[in-house]
Amino acid sequence: HELAARWWPVSKDVPIVIDPQFSSGVPTIAGTGVTVQTINKRFDEGRLSIEFIANDYQLEIDLVQQALRYARQIAA
Repeated sequence: HELAARWWPVSKDVPIVIDPQFSSGVPTIAGTGVTVQTINKRFDEGRLSIEFIANDYQLEIDLVQQALRYARQIAA
């Protein structure tokens, strides 16, 4: 009778998770608390590189790239 606590909208291979207990259910990078929206906004400002954002949040570059791909998917 319980609802799922976490949802991986792409797959468990892509560490984007929706969990109502974190960030009010906004998609985040699993285990970090960094939202996809935050990464996307910072990148879309046009002044910051993927490498800078990854370094700023202490994330792997691949995680930032996956977050940006996911943001583009849901925006389409």
